[in-house]
Amino acid sequence: MNLNNKTFKKIKELFQRTIQKRKIKKALNSVSFENILSENPLRYTRTLKFLNGEHITQITQIEKDKQGKFSAIIRLRQKEENKNLVGELTIVSNPNFLSKINFREKVFGINWINVELPYKKRGLLKQMLAECENIAKKEGVNTIALCPINTKAQRIYKKLGFIFLILDKKIAKSPGDLPIMIKKLN
Repeated sequence: MNLNNKTFKKIKELFQRTIQKRKIKKALNSVSFENILSENPLRYTRTLKFLNGEHITQITQIEKDKQGKFSAIIRLRQKEENKNLVGELTIVSNPNFLSKINFREKVFGINWINVELPYKKRGLLKQMLAECENIAKKEGVNTIALCPINTKAQRIYKKLGFIFLILDKKIAKSPGDLPIMIKKLN
């Protein structure tokens, strides 16, 4: 996928502004768009049809670097690829927000997840998380982790099977002081 510089800069600026607003910049230091959007990713596209007849295109792009670090982006767009972005999710292996926690297994971290306001409550988040789980299973990963920003997001993730990570009888926190939630995959 070739992005022109203007589009890439807009995506990067939006990403950086969101990180600053949510005060989790330290938790996301391990992610860079340059690595995620680089040369030879595995990329596939499929169309999702919703009950109202609307079509959304799901574009999944996966990459592994030479050190075995894994990253993926799942994007949802209106039917044509050049139309509006309606949702996005980024995944990395062994994310920075889990750096202080000693997992015995490989963990995927969701560093960024967003569904645009007009598209909320249509099952798009559930669809992106299901795709994330499929990718994780194919890679032999049994745990997915994320740091929800607010209590509304925490309730949504609980409904989708995530639980708070408990260490020493307390909810584990990321370096950005956000609670960590995990989901064990079957």
